[in-house]
Amino acid sequence: MFFRKGKKVKRPLYRRIINAFIYFGVGLIALWMIGFAITQTSTFRNWLRETVIEQVNSSTNGQLFIERIDGTIFTSLILNNTTLTLEGDTILNAGKIEVKTSPLKALFKIIYFRKIEIKDATVALLKDENGELNISKLVASSEEPEDEEPSEFSWKLQMADLTLSGVDIKLQSYNYKNSNAFYDVINFDDLRVNDLNLSLAAFADIKGNEFDITINNFSARPNLNYFKLNDLSGKFLLIDDKAGITDLNLVTDRSQISISAAISDYKLLGEDKGRKIEDAFMRVDLAATDFNFDNLTSFIDATYLLKGDVTTHVSASGSLNNLNLEKLIVELQDSRLEATGKLEHITRGDKMTINTVFTNSYINQNDANNLLHTIELPVYEELGRLTFDSLSYAGSPLNFASGIKLKTDKGNIIASAKLNLERDEFEYDIVIGTRNFDIFPFAGVTSDLNSEGSLTGVGLSPGNISAKFKLNADGSTIDDNYFQNLDIEADGSNGIIKTALSFVSGNADGSINIDLDMTDESKPSYIFAAGLNGFDIRSLSGESGIPSDLNFFLEGEGENFDQDDLKLFASLIIDNSTIRGLTIDSTRAIVDIRNETDQRVINVISDLADITLSGNFKIADLVSIISTESKVFSNAIANKIRHIQPQSSLDNVNAYNLQDEKYNKELVADSFNSEIDLYYALEFKDFNLLSLILGGSEIEIDGELYGKITTFPDSIAADLFTNLSYFKFWDGKELIYFSQFDLEFSFANKLSSTNLTDLETDISLKARKVFLGSEFENLFLELDFKNNLAAIDFDIIFEEIIKTKIDGVVNISGDKVSVLLDNLFFSYNDYTLVNKNNIDLSYYKNQINFNKFTLAHNLEEIILSGTLSTEGQHSLSLNLNNIEGKDLSEGFLGLPPHESFHGLINLSAHLNGVAGLPELNLDLNIDSLTYKEQSHGLLTSSISYANQQLTADIKLVKGVLQNDKPKLIITGKIPIDLALKRGGTLLRDKDVFLSLKAEDLELAPFGGIVPEIQQLQGKINAEVRATGTLEDLNTFGFVNISDAFFILQANRLTYYMGLDLNFDDDRVELSDLFIKNSDETKDGGTLTGEGYLIHRNFLTSEIDISVNGMLKLLSKSSRSANPSLYGDLVIETRDDLIYKLDKNQNYLIADLILKKGANITFSPTKSAFTNETDKFVYRIKSEADSIDDKEIDSLIIFSESVSKELRASSKTPFDIDIKIEVEDEARMEFILSREFNQSLTAY
Repeated sequence: MFFRKGKKVKRPLYRRIINAFIYFGVGLIALWMIGFAITQTSTFRNWLRETVIEQVNSSTNGQLFIERIDGTIFTSLILNNTTLTLEGDTILNAGKIEVKTSPLKALFKIIYFRKIEIKDATVALLKDENGELNISKLVASSEEPEDEEPSEFSWKLQMADLTLSGVDIKLQSYNYKNSNAFYDVINFDDLRVNDLNLSLAAFADIKGNEFDITINNFSARPNLNYFKLNDLSGKFLLIDDKAGITDLNLVTDRSQISISAAISDYKLLGEDKGRKIEDAFMRVDLAATDFNFDNLTSFIDATYLLKGDVTTHVSASGSLNNLNLEKLIVELQDSRLEATGKLEHITRGDKMTINTVFTNSYINQNDANNLLHTIELPVYEELGRLTFDSLSYAGSPLNFASGIKLKTDKGNIIASAKLNLERDEFEYDIVIGTRNFDIFPFAGVTSDLNSEGSLTGVGLSPGNISAKFKLNADGSTIDDNYFQNLDIEADGSNGIIKTALSFVSGNADGSINIDLDMTDESKPSYIFAAGLNGFDIRSLSGESGIPSDLNFFLEGEGENFDQDDLKLFASLIIDNSTIRGLTIDSTRAIVDIRNETDQRVINVISDLADITLSGNFKIADLVSIISTESKVFSNAIANKIRHIQPQSSLDNVNAYNLQDEKYNKELVADSFNSEIDLYYALEFKDFNLLSLILGGSEIEIDGELYGKITTFPDSIAADLFTNLSYFKFWDGKELIYFSQFDLEFSFANKLSSTNLTDLETDISLKARKVFLGSEFENLFLELDFKNNLAAIDFDIIFEEIIKTKIDGVVNISGDKVSVLLDNLFFSYNDYTLVNKNNIDLSYYKNQINFNKFTLAHNLEEIILSGTLSTEGQHSLSLNLNNIEGKDLSEGFLGLPPHESFHGLINLSAHLNGVAGLPELNLDLNIDSLTYKEQSHGLLTSSISYANQQLTADIKLVKGVLQNDKPKLIITGKIPIDLALKRGGTLLRDKDVFLSLKAEDLELAPFGGIVPEIQQLQGKINAEVRATGTLEDLNTFGFVNISDAFFILQANRLTYYMGLDLNFDDDRVELSDLFIKNSDETKDGGTLTGEGYLIHRNFLTSEIDISVNGMLKLLSKSSRSANPSLYGDLVIETRDDLIYKLDKNQNYLIADLILKKGANITFSPTKSAFTNETDKFVYRIKSEADSIDDKEIDSLIIFSESVSKELRASSKTPFDIDIKIEVEDEARMEFILSREFNQSLTAY
């Protein structure tokens, strides 16, 4: 019963079908849910990761690695640490790749990405030498033919969010694979973009031709020095035949740009039949604030010439056939250009039409120069800011009209031009005018130019030109010269160009007329004439110039302009003129340049000099050959220096690379295109006109020079001969003078030579007298140079007291310079030195070697031997043997016998060490030192130098033995650098020690030191020492002068004196000072005084000395000293006589009394009464000797006295306040004539 079968219900067929579909649907859902559940498991994701890796690695040439996959393949898939490599190079390394989709959108035929994010990724693309990227090798090329029939893609693409974060991209060639370089301009072989961040949304309907991209943020740091993208945002839209860019903002580290643009009625993508882009309507609005051209140069290197910041605003609308420029503004720091206009037919090139007007525009020249920094535009600061009242351009690039009105701080310019470049011959019509314009910024000449000019014509070629030029500048001022009239006209037609210029300025007028015939352009000819009347040189040089009234006339004719084919005859006449009030009746200069059958002749004939050049030559070749020879000669000298001197010492030698034979061959090849045979001559004539022009200067020359220059295929020879009877230049202060100056000079050399072997030179120079600030007489020089040997014979007298004669040979053939002198004579006053044997010197590698060098005077000898080096080791000895003090003082120093000293001088000096640290030891002895018949014993000195310290020990011993007690001891240590290259520099921050000790030292030997003092006697006791540094020297000690007396030469009176000096650091106290007349002097007296002085390192800054008392200044015996002034004169101080020095100001204050019985006799010499007219000497010049030696000698004396006065002018002011009171009465007798017993007496 329980298992009884129920009655089977029979269902209809449609019911079973429905159930079948339900079961099938439930099964699919169950399977999808099971599959979905499986895809969420890590097992599936691992399987998927392995499958993807396996498929990629098997189907490509690369290796893919994915560390982990998260999410689900249906809605969100995340790849972690994904790496793709190829042949060992990593193409992609991404920390995170996330893709989020919406599968349901596929039901609407939309591929929809909710989010695509790539984070912390590096993309490295490498390219080979053919430019092929490594990523192209990732997948092997398919051998299947491509489907040439494009299929229509009807799906839509939409991306809600594409994000790149922290992405680095590299595009490099293999040579730059590991580069970290940064560049000024982008290098596509080494492009690296770091920290790229991007956020955008996009939509694309390819079938509907609709695209929409919105960039929210885009930033990156490329490997460029001057570009960093901070932010890029904007919206890009394209719908069928319309496209637009809105709110596009570009922000870099240096610039900010905003752009909006649109175009319609033209399909940018796909075919647009029947419509052209030039007919499409478009609009552009651009605003760039602080745009820096460095950003642009980072991508376009050609814009490197632009630099700086600029602000730009552009608005334009219309089509390329009719574009309206609504606004164009360009602003720099202090410049602005603003324009509006219209551009038509832009795509037609030179047929394009431009109509533009600039308003409210101005330019600061510095802005333009800074913008175009590589061009270095001229900047005329005086013009100030250039303001354009109007600036227009209308027409095509080759046929246009333009106008400008320009205002500057130096005046205004108005100009218009019509130019047509479309025709075979250039057509032009130009008008220009100026108002109160100053051309000083351009020409350096002040002016007030008011002009109107025009140029109209056709063609520019001189042979075909047909043009007229006119310029009128009446009422203008140029260089402070007012022109009542100034006209320039030129007319050219049929190859004939006629030019005329005329002007009237003040009392001067002039004209220039030139007719130029260019019908045969290969042989132009011309005729010219110019006149100038009433010209005053002061109109050019100002009132300080030369007053003159000159009348010039210049005329001539010629052919060709090339200097080597030029034919010219010109004549210049100066007639009925005056200079500095002196009349010039007539003077003329003629220039004649012509080519004769076998030679070229240039003659210049004038009253000043005649010049002749004749022979076979071309000016260009002559200049080139002389230049080449100077270079070759410099090369040869430098090459010789390189052989005898180490390279390190040639830092300042401007030598060519003589090792480069190619260079020398190029010199010869470039210069010797033709041979030269030139004779030249110059004969000096009358220089009176030049002396007049120079004003106070006198120039006189009598003589000539002539010579010849000849070239051969590889060499040059030249001669120069001068014969100057005299040359004198005298400007009232300085004198230059030559007398009987004869020079013979010959020169020959091969230009292919790199040394001096082929050089041959002979020089013969003679001059009786030469004065160039110093006087030279009997100058004689013979020099013969050949085969690197120079034979020299030289003789000269300098300032009448120095005579020198040298006769010998200099050999430079080897790596050293050798000097061998047969005769060496030197004389100073009456002291002569001659060589005892041959003099043998040499120089090699910075060393001077004294092989043999002995000079003798009677039995006296000066011996120099050893080596002196500028860089290496010294080993030099100097010995003075048995030098007689009498010969030296009387013969060399020129002292009179009673002032000379006697003694036997011996010196031994040795220089060792190296050039940078020399060592010196010097011993000097003067035995039996006698002065004015008084014996002073033995003077010994020992001086040494080492380690930049000079040590001295000097002693004067009364006896004849060195062990006797010295009367004078001087010792010291002075820091000084005696290295040759540093030239004896005192080391002012190093320690110094100086000491002076004197005990009963006789003053007699020092009598000659004080001028106007005779028979000085007395003793000095002293002990002074100085310590510290040269910048801060401290002195201590005392000086005592006692039992001193002397005779004053000015009055022949004997005075006694005494003085104490006490040194205390920077202060010196003067005490116990007295000066008194001798007891034998009638009415004599005594002056006593005291004071002090302040010094700083022995440079006096303050003095205060006061004296008082009575002293006799003149007596009857004074007449023997000065016959012109004698008598009896005694003075007494009422108050202290005070002398002060304070802050470089001298003061002398004296209140004096002339004692009773004062009388003075003044007896002038006879010459004082000589008639002044007697000083004039009337001299008639002879043809043989036009300048008397006495005149030159007087000029030499006067020139030297002027120089001494200029050097001796004092810069220290001196204030003197002297009061004199006569006690009783004073008598002054003025003797007029002793012969007639005439005198004038005053009381």
